[in-house]
Order: sequence, then C-alpha cells, then structure tokens
Amino acid sequence: MTDPDYPYVDYNISSLDFLDRARKQLSLFDAGNIESLFYAALELRMGIEARICEYLEHSLNDEKPSKQKEYHAKKLFAKLLKNNPDADQPLELLIGKKGSTSLSVFKYTPVKKELIDYYEKELGKILHHKFFVDNKNSWYIKKKLQKYGAKSLFDYRDLLEKIALELEEANKGDLLSHPKFTLIKNK
Repeated sequence: MTDPDYPYVDYNISSLDFLDRARKQLSLFDAGNIESLFYAALELRMGIEARICEYLEHSLNDEKPSKQKEYHAKKLFAKLLKNNPDADQPLELLIGKKGSTSLSVFKYTPVKKELIDYYEKELGKILHHKFFVDNKNSWYIKKKLQKYGAKSLFDYRDLLEKIALELEEANKGDLLSHPKFTLIKNK
C-alpha cells in the first residue's frame, strides 16, 4: 500500500499492469468473490487497449498519445495497421557481427485478431447488464454448463483465462514496433 501522505495515486497503466490485476481478480473469483470475474474482464479489456496503444505510440506517422481520441480496440488496431501493414505479423530479429557466433534476438509479438475479437464480443458482453438477461437461466449456477449449450460464470472464468494467456503472449516481445528496413546503397 502506498504511503497515505504520498500525494500521487499508485496505479500503473501498462498492458502488463492490467494483465497482472486481471489475474489477481481471477484468483479472487476462484476464492469465492463472484464480482471479481467482472473486474477481471474490465482489466483484460483495458489491457488489450493499452497494448495496442503502446504499439501505436511507437509506430510511424502517429500523433502523440495525449491527442489520441479513440479507445475502441478494433479502431485502434485498424489505425496501427494503417501506419504499418505488418503490425499484425510476428517477427524475430537476429542481430550479430559478421563471422561471430554471438547473436542478439529481439521479438515483436503482435496483438492477434483473436484478441481483438475477444475484446469486441466476449469482454463487451460480460460487462453489461444484458449479460445477465441473455444468461438468465444459467449465469448463477456454480458449475460449467457450456457442454449443455448454456454458460455460467464458471464457463466465462475459463474464457477470461484464455484471453489472459493471449494478452500475455502479445506482451512477450522486446520490440514495440514491427521494424522497417530501408536498403542503403553505398555510392
């Protein structure tokens, strides 16, 4: 906990920070705090937005983050792809000296389209009252029901774990932009 006399809020906003808080909320859900499932969904949603914004901030031709008005992941992702059409492709960059056996490896791990789809469909669904209306006969049952054609909170718990793993994968890379190289010719 932060010193109560410290004048600033201690709340980090990187994609990994949101992911960490989502995982803590999932653990609380597992311990019986039902509301934590919804907080985990919110943290994952914000973590996806944050990762795309982290990439946008370092992409070519983009304005400063403070001027960024969009927050919707699908639109942010489209803007990222407009700036760099390869931004959805993973890349492993090996750098070494000619003749040397020593190499440095850098990875770019993109936000995958599946993660954007989860943001759009599943995370958006669970964060609105309509979730309870749409699942009125099943959401409150304390077991998994998906194999019976319904979904309870426990089915969504598994889905949120899957989304957390995808977001973790999008954060594994060392590079914040898919690199572009230009051939330089000596005259």
